[in-house]
Amino acid sequence: MSVHDGIQLLCTVAVVVLVLVARDRLRLNEPKVRVAIGTAGIFLGVLIFLGVMQLLPRPWDSGYSALTDGVTLVASYAIGGLLVLSLIEIAGGTMQAVKRRRYHRR
Repeated sequence: MSVHDGIQLLCTVAVVVLVLVARDRLRLNEPKVRVAIGTAGIFLGVLIFLGVMQLLPRPWDSGYSALTDGVTLVASYAIGGLLVLSLIEIAGGTMQAVKRRRYHRR
């Protein structure tokens, strides 16, 4: 296993732990709040992605840089974790709202 693979493993574990901890804390909110947080998270993830793509140098502009590779790797994991957490929150909030509506209709 190379150093790059080890860093990928650490980033994967860190993102999974952060997503699970954040999901555990956010699941206690009202359904509307969960959907709003999820929607805001998707927009934030897209903005971070566009910002990272604008700030990083193009591969043809500069040679291989370990710093650029590391920043790209960490940003990719952060964006991915944020998008997954946002989708989980939107789906959870929607399901919670549907269940509450069914319960109150009885």
